[in-house]
Amino acid sequence: MDAREYLRRLHDAPKIDFRSLHGGGITCPSLALRVGSFLLEEGANPYVMSVCPADECHGRLSPRAYGGRVKWRFHMVCCCDGEAWDPLVGVPVPLDGYCQQAFGEKLPMKVAFTEEETSEKARRLSYDMQP
Repeated sequence: MDAREYLRRLHDAPKIDFRSLHGGGITCPSLALRVGSFLLEEGANPYVMSVCPADECHGRLSPRAYGGRVKWRFHMVCCCDGEAWDPLVGVPVPLDGYCQQAFGEKLPMKVAFTEEETSEKARRLSYDMQP
């Protein structure tokens, strides 16, 4: 399976309600790193960005894919070569239009994990998150 197939499978899987994942399980950082691990296997240099970092936003994020059922304080997404790779969207999209497509509005983003940090963290994943 490659990174595009992984995104599509997660996007097409029944939507997981991420509201109660404080005790472990699937989180946006772990999903971003898993996507990053696929991209690393393909020879790319992914990094992870934070959408609406806590120090820059006062509201809560409402992903369009969940139709208002879920609200998040922030989100993390794998990025590579000017594109965001997020199961919320299902396909890589240009960074400049990602937040509009995923959340319905333009939101601030900043690097959470550099390419080096993403590579190190993704390689340490010890579980398989296939849908």
